[in-house]
Amino acid sequence: MKHFTLLLLSICVLTLASCKQGDGVMTFKDGVFTINTTKLGKDIQGYNGATPLLITVENRRITSIEVLENDETPEFLKDAKKGILPLAIGRTPDEVIQDEIDAVSGATYSSEALIANLRLGLKYYEDNKLKYRYW
Repeated sequence: MKHFTLLLLSICVLTLASCKQGDGVMTFKDGVFTINTTKLGKDIQGYNGATPLLITVENRRITSIEVLENDETPEFLKDAKKGILPLAIGRTPDEVIQDEIDAVSGATYSSEALIANLRLGLKYYEDNKLKYRYW
């Protein structure tokens, strides 16, 4: 029984240590959450593939959104970014998740992928933020 307890304790410590460093999706450092949708949104497709985001949340407000490496047509992605991402900056994740965001005309696939990744990343943040804050 002693060995089983020690083994169980070791597993718990290793699990907590790995989670504390981040899960490859979200990190928390100095009061700032960073959410990377590369893994979460791997099945969300724009016109030419995945369009992952790096979302930063500080003091419960979205402070930045960066589009990560992708294969979208730069012109269409630029239009989609310009029409969608500024709408989220300065707002709470809950507001953006619940908001009705329209796709940018002429860049519909890219827009819809950005919106889906944004909502998915923010939903992940809302569902997991507490376990990061207390480590």
